Amino acid sequence: MLYPDAFTGLKADLLYIYTKAGFEQDVILREQPPTPESFGLSANARLQVLTEFFDPPQPTVTTTKLPNQAGIALTNENLDFGVMKMVPGRAFLVGKQFERG
Repeated sequence: MLYPDAFTGLKADLLYIYTKAGFEQDVILREQPPTPESFGLSANARLQVLTEFFDPPQPTVTTTKLPNQAGIALTNENLDFGVMKMVPGRAFLVGKQFERG
């Protein structure tokens, strides 16, 4: 299912794919997002997309440490709902790469 123009202030779509293999949520950027500095953030800031489920079953949580990036220690939580699991996703570039000045 595609939700075009799903964000305010950014040309981006949300694509949900549900198959026997699992459930995916893809964010399709139609333009370069604003720089972190334009929000008063560090250039090392990360863009994160969150999904909220209402009244889900209680998951089993497995926490793992991720490799340090830019001197920042991060952790990840894998959620196991039994019939559904939430594990790390993937990000990739599409089209030409954007240069920041």
